[in-house]
Amino acid sequence: MNNGTGVPGHDQDIAVVGLSLRLPGSRTPDEFWDHLAGGRSLISEVPERRRRREDRPGRPRPEPDGTGSVWGGFVDDADCFDADFFWIPPHEARSMDPQQRLALELSWHALEDAGFRADRMAGSRTGVFIGVHRWDYAELIERETEETGAFPPAGAARAVIADRVSYHFGFHGPAAANDTACAGSLVAVEQAVRALRRGDCDHALAGGVNLSLSPRHFIAFAKAGMVSPDGRYRAFDANANGYVRGEGGGVLLLKRAADARRDGDAVHALIKGAGSNHGARTSSLTVTDPAAQAELIAKVHRRAGVAPETVTYVETHGPGTPDGDPIEIRGLKQAFADLHENRPEEGADRAGAAGGPPGTGTGFPGRAGAGLPGTGAGLPGAVKGPRGAGKVRPEAGKARPEAAQGHRCGVGSVKTSIGHLEGAAGIAGMLKVILSMRHRKLPATVGFEELHPLIELDDSPLYVVDRLTDWTAGASGPAAGPAAPLRAGVSSFGFDGTNAHVLLESGDPVAAAGAEHGEQWLPVSAKDDDRLRETCAGLARWARTRIERDDAPALADIARTLRQGRVPMRERVVFRAGGLAEWAAQLERVAAGEEPPAGCLRGRARAHTPGGPAADNPAARAARAARSPEEDRFGEFAAAWVRDLSVDWAQLPEHGRRVHLPGYAFARTPHRFAPAETPEAGATATPPQAAPDEGRYAWRAPLDAACRDGGGSRRDSAAPAVPSVINGREAHAAPAPAPAPATWAWLRHDGDEEAEWAVVAPGAPDSPAHAPLAALLKAAHHEAAREETAPSNTGKLVLLGACEQDGRAEEPAPGRDGRRPRRTTAEPPPATTGESLLRDGGIYWVTGDADGIGLLLAERLCERHRATVVVGGRAARSPAVDALQVRLPHGEVTYRPTDLTDEDAVRAAVSDIRMQYGRLDGVFHAADVPDDGRLANRPLASTGAGLSPVVDGAARIDAATRGLGLDFLLLFGSVAGAVGNAARDDHATARAGVNACLDAFAARRRASAA
Repeated sequence: MNNGTGVPGHDQDIAVVGLSLRLPGSRTPDEFWDHLAGGRSLISEVPERRRRREDRPGRPRPEPDGTGSVWGGFVDDADCFDADFFWIPPHEARSMDPQQRLALELSWHALEDAGFRADRMAGSRTGVFIGVHRWDYAELIERETEETGAFPPAGAARAVIADRVSYHFGFHGPAAANDTACAGSLVAVEQAVRALRRGDCDHALAGGVNLSLSPRHFIAFAKAGMVSPDGRYRAFDANANGYVRGEGGGVLLLKRAADARRDGDAVHALIKGAGSNHGARTSSLTVTDPAAQAELIAKVHRRAGVAPETVTYVETHGPGTPDGDPIEIRGLKQAFADLHENRPEEGADRAGAAGGPPGTGTGFPGRAGAGLPGTGAGLPGAVKGPRGAGKVRPEAGKARPEAAQGHRCGVGSVKTSIGHLEGAAGIAGMLKVILSMRHRKLPATVGFEELHPLIELDDSPLYVVDRLTDWTAGASGPAAGPAAPLRAGVSSFGFDGTNAHVLLESGDPVAAAGAEHGEQWLPVSAKDDDRLRETCAGLARWARTRIERDDAPALADIARTLRQGRVPMRERVVFRAGGLAEWAAQLERVAAGEEPPAGCLRGRARAHTPGGPAADNPAARAARAARSPEEDRFGEFAAAWVRDLSVDWAQLPEHGRRVHLPGYAFARTPHRFAPAETPEAGATATPPQAAPDEGRYAWRAPLDAACRDGGGSRRDSAAPAVPSVINGREAHAAPAPAPAPATWAWLRHDGDEEAEWAVVAPGAPDSPAHAPLAALLKAAHHEAAREETAPSNTGKLVLLGACEQDGRAEEPAPGRDGRRPRRTTAEPPPATTGESLLRDGGIYWVTGDADGIGLLLAERLCERHRATVVVGGRAARSPAVDALQVRLPHGEVTYRPTDLTDEDAVRAAVSDIRMQYGRLDGVFHAADVPDDGRLANRPLASTGAGLSPVVDGAARIDAATRGLGLDFLLLFGSVAGAVGNAARDDHATARAGVNACLDAFAARRRASAA
């Protein structure tokens, strides 16, 4: 039988080929297992930096604004995210729910754990299914910020979490975020299993995320008496007094088991079955129904064709409440009693699972209605009347079937170690079971001392795991041997009535690749030096742990996974080692910042430049290496790989299999919104400092566009009409020359007489057009003032857009001292908060000044931030930039000729930079105007051409980079734009109008982005 997916109907197992986690106290599976095996509780008080001043810790009955329980399982860097890695600008990252950020990082690590290259998954039919329950970040943004930006609607939406992952990786499979409360992540797994079995996708990322960022839910649950006031999670214990909240997340990469076997994937575990249902009406919305739970568990077993005695552990929901624990145990007992009395045949329902209607029990003779939700058929002690009244009643004694006599099944809950992860609770339980299967040990249920008096286990196969014990497989037919697969169930029940259950089986250990092939070349890469060192440190810790536990995979398998299962990045190192211990020592040297040992290669990959000499062309060398004898090819290929981004290890034949390895070490950079400051009670609010005057002047006297001579007579100006001069935004955005010639015509005078100029212009005071006109009037005055023989020139700029309704315009009103307002310079106060816009390892474009300030800026960025800087100019090449690259100890600087007056050339430059380096973080526009002498003597024909690279260049750079999420566009200017040219320098005079235009352009651009 075939269900249309290419997978036989009897083979419907789903393989877990990759996993990742971020849990309290744990970033890696090894760390998590160490805590589980050590029986540690990772529950702590709320971190101090998350508390509000008004919180009152430790009160069993909180005041209206107090927190009754300040205990939980917390991740230590919930606000940190490697935004640069995921090409997300910082301002957008700050508006993103940290649960979205966590889902991105976990998804990347799950792919790496499976040995899959994320970039080669783009376009694949990969589904994403994420369980999520809380929306704390959106609540905090709405409550604690005053401004509304463009990103929060998508950034804070729970519905976007799965879509964000699909969007980033370029997946074409289904994407869904579901909120079924505490059952969310297991329901997400069930959705993924169904999608894979139906053929809707070929891979699926499934899991859940949960972060507790707001105090309000702590307060609400404390008031409801649901949480433990002392922070101790005691599932199944006589002293259980409530649950403890936890946070974190986990993601699994799933694949049809038949496909995984075909492709040689390493498999953590198999999902034999998954299902969900609802408890219908009970005595309360939040009271679960043991009969519904029992029916679900029995149905999952029957569909999977799994005999109950082969299941030797159940990871329970374990609510830790006086009522919830007995209800869950009762449902579990009922499920096993039914399954033992009406045994499924091993594997009998596999075809039914693929093609038969849910709940028909296909393959079980005489049980056509078995497991149908709501029937309660065959469930001893099922509650009658209103389903799930939630009351635990003593069960009538009944002899256990013969097949059940030797069945033993432990129960426990990971919540006692890390807290209740709510929307991610189920996936945390699955991760615990998968790691327990790997080590074939069952961890203790932390805090369990005395069985709850309402729980009776003597007449069932169940027992509470109270210490670290060996885990042995259950018998099925003939006694199972030590290598028999382990099987376990995982339950997760939402307080909304949703129940979910997953049935797991241990995966086969990865077979070694066979005989080792001598020394291995093991490549590692990262975005920058720091990330490379951290990634090497993580691999070194993993290698030491494998050596200590004597469970290391073959080095050839590790090499194959690193070469074909990692996205290559700029900073690269290739290790050459003959054993795991030798490789671990090499990794530790690089992690410590030391040079790699002899025989290893370190470099920074650059884009291949076509047409280079064949002898120095890494890509050509790599091609030769691929054709050379095997003993020679890897060394030459590795030397090419550390230098050239285009060299791909897939060009070489591979030995070995994919294995599970630690992933990329993401940067831990805080990204949090800035809350509005609230003064403490009794404090006097300090009024904000007055904003500096922006020169938004109006004028009192109605003036015409005219020139008035010293004798007071008026004559008409021969200058062009003002509207053609003033439409600055359109003129600068168009290919036409800048409007400077027309502007100069207004300022030019005939003869040597003194003149007072009045320039009338349409537009509001904040228009980018008026600022350069005003600055040019100031510059003309300063220019004439420093020459004794020159006529005295004074001028005014009149803005018609600032006129009153009667048509009169107003000039600035004098202040109390009788003086009109004017701009002056002032030293800004030192910054006390905020983060730098400059990134370590950033990608920057410096335009317009390859030999002056642009060169100095490039050198500083490389030395201090290890940046990559592309310097632009009109010349075909820049010897100064070439010389700088040679002497730089860090970073990279290259030269790219670009004509800033050509819109297509600017767009091409931006596209090339992003194509070569993957992104563009910021632009420094440092183009300058030519020194053409005095304003009055400057030829009109050359004025526009001289100003265009600066003024029009800014507009064209902005147009080409809008929508790219730049951290900044920095325009270099001068105070001459605000105060005119007071210096005795013709070049400074020329910059006056230009800088004023840039100032106004930047102000308008900031306003449009707010």
